[in-house]
Amino acid sequence: MTARGCPVLTLTQAPSGAVEVGAYAASQPLARAGALPGADLTPEAALAKLQALLSAGVSGDELRKRLVRPLRGEMTV
Repeated sequence: MTARGCPVLTLTQAPSGAVEVGAYAASQPLARAGALPGADLTPEAALAKLQALLSAGVSGDELRKRLVRPLRGEMTV
């Protein structure tokens, strides 16, 4: 997916904690593929964030940059 320009955001379903792409052996393939760390973003917040950014016309590298930084307090890590 990342090779085709689609951002891949890694998320956790755990009630606490955060995703760190590349920090552990299990996530190395994700890091090599260019997956983005979702930190402590919930799946629901990730979907809402993606919808908001796409509807605002954000795409490409700018979309990837905005997905991994807090915009409205949805990420705390």
